[in-house]
Amino acid sequence: MVIRPPTVDAIGMLKRLASGPLWFIAIWALVELFESATGSPRLIGPVAGAAAAAFVLLDPFALFWPRSEPRTRELNTKELVGASPSH
Repeated sequence: MVIRPPTVDAIGMLKRLASGPLWFIAIWALVELFESATGSPRLIGPVAGAAAAAFVLLDPFALFWPRSEPRTRELNTKELVGASPSH
């Protein structure tokens, strides 16, 4: 079995997956602090934390994570001309 080191895509995905729970906890704690000072309902913290974590994980506008480039391979026409048919 060959064990390969993680690729750049895998490391980026691990960062993305780790950031979701961190954002959830950070926003929840921030809202709890605000709720403690103002006396507002306690349900807002987890809801706001979940919304923030989902926004960071999904990143619909590519604000936090760069979009990956489509993987394409350029073919040299000389390779195609010299290649024999496979059938």
